[in-house]
Amino acid sequence: MLKDPHYGASLFHFYQEHYFSAVTSLMVSQHFERVAQHADEAEVLRGGLLLSYGLHREAGEIFAALGMSRYERAAAALLAQAGADSRLEFNGGASADAAQPSSA
Repeated sequence: MLKDPHYGASLFHFYQEHYFSAVTSLMVSQHFERVAQHADEAEVLRGGLLLSYGLHREAGEIFAALGMSRYERAAAALLAQAGADSRLEFNGGASADAAQPSSA
């Protein structure tokens, strides 16, 4: 059950495949402590999104802090790669968010 609307907004961007908007809105919400009820889920989402952008060290630090097993990290890496592959197919490698006008 969704308890923090700001986490829901980040999920909305994620499921709309607006990954850059998802990670930036999530990080802002985390900074202002607006996703406290979904802290672990938000960190998993942030780690996966950072991993999909090639920020392996940062994502690894997030996953390690959460105590994720090697299996769970591998699953996150596979999901992140699937997201990265879909972004690379769009516009010759440019992020889908970069080619879309801002709706905010």
